[in-house]
Amino acid sequence: MIRRPPRSTPLYSSAASDVYKRQIQIGAAGSSANAGTAPNFLSSGTPSTISDADIETALNGGAGTSVTITTSPAVGINELGNITIAGNTRIDKTSPGNATLTLNALRNIQFGAGSAIVSTGGPLDVNLNSDSSGLTGVFPGITVNGGSLSMATGSEIRSNGGNVAIYGQSNSATGRARGLSVTISDNPIAVTPNGVLIDGATINTCAGGTCAGAGGNLTIRGLGTATVTALAAGVGVDAGAGVNLRGAVLQTGSGALSIDGLGGRGGAGVVMTENTALAATQIATLAGDLTILGQGTDVGGDGTSLGTIVPIGISSNGSQISTGSGSVSLTGSGAISARTTTGLGQFITTGQFGVDLRGTDITSVSGNLDVSGTGSVGGAGVRIFVGSRSGAAGGSRIESASGNVGISGTGLGTVGASDISTTVPFGVDFAGSGVGTAVSYTHLRAHETDSSLV
Repeated sequence: MIRRPPRSTPLYSSAASDVYKRQIQIGAAGSSANAGTAPNFLSSGTPSTISDADIETALNGGAGTSVTITTSPAVGINELGNITIAGNTRIDKTSPGNATLTLNALRNIQFGAGSAIVSTGGPLDVNLNSDSSGLTGVFPGITVNGGSLSMATGSEIRSNGGNVAIYGQSNSATGRARGLSVTISDNPIAVTPNGVLIDGATINTCAGGTCAGAGGNLTIRGLGTATVTALAAGVGVDAGAGVNLRGAVLQTGSGALSIDGLGGRGGAGVVMTENTALAATQIATLAGDLTILGQGTDVGGDGTSLGTIVPIGISSNGSQISTGSGSVSLTGSGAISARTTTGLGQFITTGQFGVDLRGTDITSVSGNLDVSGTGSVGGAGVRIFVGSRSGAAGGSRIESASGNVGISGTGLGTVGASDISTTVPFGVDFAGSGVGTAVSYTHLRAHETDSSLV
């Protein structure tokens, strides 16, 4: 089965349409074509396809055989360079020994619904490197930037103790999967606005899959992008998140789990919500440390965030975050979501939260829990509030049976005579309605700062 371009892909001009017609197609079942030779598959023409059977043969050809799949525009111009694993395609590693599967996509890496990469043999390291070159693609009348990672409903990665890394620019330490955008006549359009989108999908690095002991590390690094449109006054920005988790399940056992998201223009760093089936995002380690770092991005100039994603550092609604003996650290920085000139040399400014927890559980057995946020102009550092759980209202809970709990927030007020805040900049804002919120702890360390400079 050869993967077709998605029917729902937005096409804004004939130039954009031409780019999508030229996608390199890899990860389809059936016969391989224009894909080089195993174990280092390299696209050599259009369309380029690799069957799951050929990938499995290479992975299982001997203990410790690694496989690399790479797309490149070297065969000619006008190649977008996506890697797509077709829906319900399954890649199985069954041989013993450690191995690595690396996907290097010039642009997007896309897991279709029900697709899977699974090891039941030795540990399998999985590297997902989108926007591998970090360069701008130039086509007639259009430029293309970025390359994202998306996992559709029911897709999964089970590494059996191997490490999983999601990143970009061929740099696992500092690179990020970037939302893909096209620019036509100086107007940026977000095609895949989120740097990383995991929607109803699972990543499990636990040895044996049970998460009762050893596990590999999981690292996710993303950068969003935005569509920018001119308004009567200023610009409107519809942005994606650096990392967007919708009903995602992330599990690592003893492995460390790290999420680092930077919002697109006017967008959030990390967003964690339920998906359309009302399944909560679940993030869990047994003994590994769990770190979430999110940074919202300013709308810039005289602009307004128009979409559902605004520049909160870390935004969670209905999520469940847990560890046994590992530590949990959430650190978020908010940014400005609206800035409007008064015409008198002043701006009316709306800032966002550093960390916004709604209906969210953060729990541990003995691990320490830390939540730290810095709000933007008029934004609270940390807000802990009522949210939605399976369609019903639910309070938030931060609880450790025997570990320490620390909550610190810095709210930023008016920073100068020309910048007028529309909200009150609380350092830490606890609020509840009916179901309420709760913090349970052995030792609580709380710090709140409201900063107003006029």
